[in-house]
Amino acid sequence: LDKNYCITYFNPSTESLSGWTLHKAQGKSVMEVLKIKDAQTQDISLNLLQCDLDGSKTSSIRKNLLLISANGKETPIGEGSVSPVIDTKANCTGLVIIFKDLTEKTERDRLLKEFEIKRLAALLEGQEKERNRIAKDLHDGLGQTLNAIKMNVNLNAEDNRAHELSKLIDEAIQESVRISDNLLPSKLRDFDLATCIRSLCSQMQNSTSLQISFESLGPSQS
Repeated sequence: LDKNYCITYFNPSTESLSGWTLHKAQGKSVMEVLKIKDAQTQDISLNLLQCDLDGSKTSSIRKNLLLISANGKETPIGEGSVSPVIDTKANCTGLVIIFKDLTEKTERDRLLKEFEIKRLAALLEGQEKERNRIAKDLHDGLGQTLNAIKMNVNLNAEDNRAHELSKLIDEAIQESVRISDNLLPSKLRDFDLATCIRSLCSQMQNSTSLQISFESLGPSQS
């Protein structure tokens, strides 16, 4: 750019990304040719020269930028800088802008994020299945075994020791039920997550002085 921020030259890569030929772009304002949008906020008509100063003569261009070509195509750009051009008399005669096409990097980051989400979902699903299995084993396996033992004790109850043993078995049965319910709460088996959280909020509000507000957005899912 010259000192009036008009384009004096850009390379073939910039021609391809911007949709402008060098011949048509020369002499035009950088704001007219290199149209920029913020990828996160979707703000348009940003100034590419608004940079983060790092204390040196070179400034880094902002992150999360999209370059909008003449035909409307949006290309992620970044890892760039703006540097002044200084003549022999220490006068600034213009600026040099450098940036990279981050299309491949952006796509790679998206795929990695998508993979991580799927990996975490699979991990949570595996944990949930294991919790379900353990809860079922406690309820259908250990719980039923303890009930059978209690029945045999009651059938042969002849002294206080049998009565004490029956009480201990009752406590063991209650503990196995408690552990099973903690692993797989019955409400989660019968209702969706939002209903369970709403019920929990109601219980906490009734037992404390806290005022709890809960809002669920989107379709109901179990």
